[in-house]
Amino acid sequence: MTNDPLSSPDPNRIVLAGDGDGNIHGAREVIESTGATYGVTVLFVDANHEHFPALHAVPIDTHTGLRTISPHGRHLPRGLRWVWHDICWMTLGGAHSVDRSDRRHGVP
Repeated sequence: MTNDPLSSPDPNRIVLAGDGDGNIHGAREVIESTGATYGVTVLFVDANHEHFPALHAVPIDTHTGLRTISPHGRHLPRGLRWVWHDICWMTLGGAHSVDRSDRRHGVP
């Protein structure tokens, strides 16, 4: 595992799209458990159902541009760009919720 998860890609990293349904603690536990079990760093992009106050309370590392949410878990903030194999990648998050009409305001 590298100290800089955005260094050249290798099989020790998993990138996934988030959507923790507002449960940052549950998502953090799943990410950490997976990372620890398989010896990988789990990088995730937030989606539109995260608990943003808790997520944004975690400071961004000025060297990597990531939020460290657990020893094996890193958040890729929206708009973050990096290069893997001479290809520029950028994180984008969120979308229109297809179940928006069924949701209540203020409830993730």
